[in-house]
Amino acid sequence: MSEDSRVGADIRSAVGHPIIDCDGHTLEHFPTFLEYVREIAGEETLRLYTQVPAWYEASEQERVDKRLVRPPWWVIPSGNTTDVATAMFPALLEERLEQFGIDFTVLFPTFGAGPEDLPGPEMQEIRRGSCRAYNAYQAERYRPHAAHMTPAARIPVHTPDEAIEEIRYASEVLGLKVMMMTGHARRPVSDPTASSAGDFGSWVDNLTLDSLYDYDPVWALCREQKLLPCFHGASAGWGSKVSISNYMFNHIGKFATANEAICKGLFMGGVTRRFPDLKFGFLEGGVGWAVNLVNDLISHWDKRSDARIREYDPANIDWAAFGELAERYQVKNGGRGLAAPTSGLSVLPPRLQVPRDAMGPLDDFGHTDIGSVSEFAARFTENFYFGCEADDRMNGLAFDRTLTGLDSDVKAVFSSDIGHWDVPDMAKVVVEAYELVEDGLLDAEGFRKFTFDYPAELLRSCGDELFVGTVLERSAG
Repeated sequence: MSEDSRVGADIRSAVGHPIIDCDGHTLEHFPTFLEYVREIAGEETLRLYTQVPAWYEASEQERVDKRLVRPPWWVIPSGNTTDVATAMFPALLEERLEQFGIDFTVLFPTFGAGPEDLPGPEMQEIRRGSCRAYNAYQAERYRPHAAHMTPAARIPVHTPDEAIEEIRYASEVLGLKVMMMTGHARRPVSDPTASSAGDFGSWVDNLTLDSLYDYDPVWALCREQKLLPCFHGASAGWGSKVSISNYMFNHIGKFATANEAICKGLFMGGVTRRFPDLKFGFLEGGVGWAVNLVNDLISHWDKRSDARIREYDPANIDWAAFGELAERYQVKNGGRGLAAPTSGLSVLPPRLQVPRDAMGPLDDFGHTDIGSVSEFAARFTENFYFGCEADDRMNGLAFDRTLTGLDSDVKAVFSSDIGHWDVPDMAKVVVEAYELVEDGLLDAEGFRKFTFDYPAELLRSCGDELFVGTVLERSAG
């Protein structure tokens, strides 16, 4: 964190435009929160919130034998007592936002999250109950402070029906507009002995491409009610992020990896084609992965779209010409194989000899129905917004079109992460964000887009209702 004596209010005054925080964090007042859990979700769910993770009670050998992933620890800015209280008490947060230089903030959970990810039908009531209790708790305590902040509702996504039920309750009963989802569901493989899905017999359903369910009704409901689906899931426990001893090893990149899975799925699964006016937020993973993803998508589409894929069909090989080359050069090859066939599919591995009718779909980009690079890039940049923390130097990349190769910005949005360990001083977080300008990584226009224009555009997708009565009612139009 910067040693600069300035606070966020100094930056806010200098730039002269509102600053919107798309991802702050609340710290749940745990005794009060547990009352909601007990009343709404029941004792079984309550036990999940009051038990210590198994990792802490296991011996070192048990952690090795069971591959218990090291969980997060010491995750709040405990060196700053006032900031801890600020994240816990909405009235104090409202009082201090002016000092922070933040006009409006969207708040996500800390200790209230977790059970919505539990897999399997047997956990359905716990998933639903924990989200319902959390949403009721947050809506009640933040309602008096709606002029400056709004909490995101936790939504279980294990099935579309679960998601739809809680979205309706959160929006129609509680009046919440931002929907927090994990963006994936872990599911068991029916026959793990024959699966390539992973060593643990489970797979990550990205809710879009190849999903077990059709989630289009979820996206349709968000569009119908002008709600904002935001993905704030993590990938600790996936792939290489399974250290049994090192939290940082599991933490670094965990949001980017999870966000990429759902973002790539929404795009390649055709969700942005079917819902071109629906905006999605991807939080806390930064924007570097998104710039890499859109360029990767474009370059792969350019080589393997429906218009080009047939160029790689082995049937295109002129085997007569190949045979002539083989006769001329195979003898110079040396070693074995001089007596092997010199032409025909038999010189290729079996997977390239599969008959056409057994190949399955040939156009991996078929769901997107895209016909040009400009259309490709536009759909990505018009639908997606990427939450970036203040100290991430990659934020400037989103606005440097000479580096991204795009005709428009990749829409990075300021996401403070106040309330968590990476913000030891809330009053400095906007100062840190402005250091991008002072270091020449972002100009004044880019800073305005990052901290106001694109955040307001993203939240404006919720309609006027979110802004009515807030400090942004006039300025965010």
